[in-house]
Amino acid sequence: MVPTPGLLDEAIMLNLHRLFYHHIASNCYLAQLTLPQAKLDMLRAARLKIRNALREGISKATRELGEDQTVTPRFFTQGSYAYGTLNRPTHVPPQQADMDDGCYLPMSFVKGAKPKRSAQIFFQATDTILKELVKKEGWQGYSTERGCCGRVIVDNEHHIDVPLYAIRDEAFKVLMKAADARGYVNLAEAFAQDDSVDVNWTILEHEDVLLANRDGSWTASDPREVKEWANAAFSGQGGDQLRRISRYLKGWRDQNYKSGGPSSISLMVIAEAHFSASPGRDDLALAEVVEHLADALLGDVIAPWDRDGEEQINRLNSQERQHAASLAKRLLMELRQAINGAFQQAAVYVAKLGIQFGHHFPTDSDLVTETTPAETVAAFPAIITSSNSFPKSSKAG
Repeated sequence: MVPTPGLLDEAIMLNLHRLFYHHIASNCYLAQLTLPQAKLDMLRAARLKIRNALREGISKATRELGEDQTVTPRFFTQGSYAYGTLNRPTHVPPQQADMDDGCYLPMSFVKGAKPKRSAQIFFQATDTILKELVKKEGWQGYSTERGCCGRVIVDNEHHIDVPLYAIRDEAFKVLMKAADARGYVNLAEAFAQDDSVDVNWTILEHEDVLLANRDGSWTASDPREVKEWANAAFSGQGGDQLRRISRYLKGWRDQNYKSGGPSSISLMVIAEAHFSASPGRDDLALAEVVEHLADALLGDVIAPWDRDGEEQINRLNSQERQHAASLAKRLLMELRQAINGAFQQAAVYVAKLGIQFGHHFPTDSDLVTETTPAETVAAFPAIITSSNSFPKSSKAG
């Protein structure tokens, strides 16, 4: 129900936008979620060392296996770093900021070997190479616990995952020709691009890219599909704001779960499905998504990039979904009260939101400004006009 003109004139609501995002302030939530430049540079440098070690080591290993020609791996950065949604961890330990850098070989890198043996050799070579590199660099450690990758633990707060992929030989050759046609000297030059956007990945079929598993199996799994979906979502109207909303939700998740919880990609998909742009009001755009968050977490979350509409990415079990939904409802209540101004002191809202989002959330209540329902309607009509949305307040300050 739309408030009467009198209420629109007299009531006060709060604008929390600068708590979340302020392009010239270093104490907003987004700024505090962002890795310092020195940390990003460190991760990039570590990734380069990993790539160089794998290029040299795998080339040597394939020569020793009697390959007719040297097999050189290619790389494709994926995950939150590629999407621009990488956050600083909240609870250290156990949380860490991560970078995912896929390592690719043609499927026939082991001649005559069965697929199971090929996967095992791929992991054996990669694990040996990266363990030696970790020791050489003095990094914290190396983990083989994940079934589809090796994890280089750089330090207490950062790691790099290296999932292992194979591209069917025919498709690998097609990519080589495509790289030549686009002016690259070779495929290595094409894959050297961080984004790999200049390689025409669309010429590959979904089944052409296979993910190796430590049990020896191969799974059709193409990370470029997710990256293409993310690129499209964040390049549309309000895309930068949608990316920020996704990062706020990840920060909320990290505050409430030291491990586990809703996956980052499921939160991104939920955010994109319920996002409406609200220029200059990240608080309202976030609130609109959180209105739907509990219901979304209770159900299946279908991957929008899946051609068959069957890939389910909400991996929480029934009990975990109920818990996540209860946390989402609590977040919604705190956002509603803060935006509506149920108390007089802005510091009250800042403190309560800090409990929801963690120590990266700012404590400066001076970032909160007063506004009116009329101005809020102008910024985002659904906040006021929806009868299921934010209740009206007659007093705030």
